[in-house]
Amino acid sequence: DENFEIAGKVEGTIEVRNHLLTIAPKARVFARISAKAVRVAGALTGEVTATDRVEVCQDGSVEGDMSAPRIAMQEGAVFHGKIDMPGRPADDRRGADVVPIRPAVPLSRAV
Repeated sequence: DENFEIAGKVEGTIEVRNHLLTIAPKARVFARISAKAVRVAGALTGEVTATDRVEVCQDGSVEGDMSAPRIAMQEGAVFHGKIDMPGRPADDRRGADVVPIRPAVPLSRAV
């Protein structure tokens, strides 16, 4: 029941389905990753699939596709690829607050 951190160079497939995987600032990873959550502070080339979230830190870089319900990229992060953010199943959204989004200025008055 521990989280994992990569601090060097790793190639291959990484599966830590119920844990957080952190790619440390000087790490270089070339892999297909499956985890609960992934934090990238180093360099990652490959695919990332997370069941909870992916975070790309200020000095982190991802070259490849990311898939997670929540994805965060800090200012300065580098990303080249596609993002897929699957939603929660419809049953999980029952009772959730839905707030309609309205423009701050009526569109007819926008310049």
